[in-house]
Amino acid sequence: MSDPDVAIVGVGLHPFGRYPGKSAMEMGEDAVYEALTDAGVKWEDVEALYAGSMEVKNPEGIVGLLGQTGVPGRAVFTGCATGATSLAMAANAIRLGDADVAIAIGLDKHPRGAFSDDPSVSGLPLWYGQAGLFLTTHFFGMKINRYMHDHGITSATLAKVAAKAFRNGAQTHHAWRRKPLTEDEILNSQVLNYPLTQYMYCGPNEGAAAAVLVRADQARQYTDTPVYIRASTLRSRREGAFELLSPSFGLDIVPGPTVEASREAYELAGIGPGTAFVKALAHARLFYTFIKSPTFGQWVFSPGATFGIGTTLDNGAGSELPLYERFFPGGVGGQGDVRGYQLYSLGPQVLLLNQFGAPQSIEDIGGSKELLLNGEITFPILSGLGIRGVVFADAGQAYRLSDSITVASLQASYGIGIRWRSPFGPIAVDVARPINPRPQDQSNVFEIGGGAPL
Repeated sequence: MSDPDVAIVGVGLHPFGRYPGKSAMEMGEDAVYEALTDAGVKWEDVEALYAGSMEVKNPEGIVGLLGQTGVPGRAVFTGCATGATSLAMAANAIRLGDADVAIAIGLDKHPRGAFSDDPSVSGLPLWYGQAGLFLTTHFFGMKINRYMHDHGITSATLAKVAAKAFRNGAQTHHAWRRKPLTEDEILNSQVLNYPLTQYMYCGPNEGAAAAVLVRADQARQYTDTPVYIRASTLRSRREGAFELLSPSFGLDIVPGPTVEASREAYELAGIGPGTAFVKALAHARLFYTFIKSPTFGQWVFSPGATFGIGTTLDNGAGSELPLYERFFPGGVGGQGDVRGYQLYSLGPQVLLLNQFGAPQSIEDIGGSKELLLNGEITFPILSGLGIRGVVFADAGQAYRLSDSITVASLQASYGIGIRWRSPFGPIAVDVARPINPRPQDQSNVFEIGGGAPL
């Protein structure tokens, strides 16, 4: 794996949606200030700016709102890859020594309806547009039909993917679509281009994003949680690739540009899909009603246990999972993890040293196996409104493959919460406190989540 030389230390995101009377530039300004605040950087410290947009012809003009400091500003446009290109160019400016602090910005204010244009601007014949092929909704319908045929998937699978996206959006305050939808609601919505229905598409909207980048060796001067950039690549299509701008099939179909760009990025980063692994997770939960009366209602005891284990296969079984696949059992949310601890915590840790060899921070690196134990008692509070209370205790830990699992190694917590079967879906509110925290563990956690079992 290659050593990173660039890191993201601050991000800003203007919520997506529709904002009459607010320009794309103004949304971009908000995103930039949020990113600068997140990084603890002043606008005057930024030494390079890259801004991309589809609807705004001169997005680098955002400096007129941010302050005219003389910072070099460059506009970027590579279609749907514009955001990634802005980020890659900002990273390259740092790699080349043009800047120590750079910022990448994306902003747009799309009109309603599907994307379309004159096909001649993309080197395509006029008939391609007249036949309706230069319309994104039409193309996506054509492409998914072929994908379903080649890989044997059904419309039900597409609905599952869309339902997951809506669930994620419901828990993300920046998202445009924040109402969860069931798979049946998605399948039964209006068909736009068979087999794709209305809620399998994401309509164009408005929003902005910004990221502050610095040299990797300086990243921890700005944040304890930098995101390192190891590779970013861009490829155009080859003859025979089935893509939006391909008016017909060739006799020999070749992989699309996404495949080639991904391969190169993984190669540059020194990781990739060649890192084969296997991962298994077993979960069991029982429900026992121990009180059921007209006076006290229904009281349910629910114990649960989860065991997970995984290993890479490149050099034979026995190697630790890749970092992005490891178990991090800490976190609030009522989904079987150890509530009362910070999200993505617990398990093996490493001590990071600064450039002078002195201890700087402790990082959680996750484990290749985990054990979780949980017990809950739920009871009625306002039965008519579907509101129940809960008291719970959790215990768990993640381990290296070579580590032994012992009772003494488990970290535990206890807490109380509320479960509400709301019109918008299940809502969980938990307050938890660790029983045996380590010095760096957060001692009290409060969180609102969704999807908890009721």
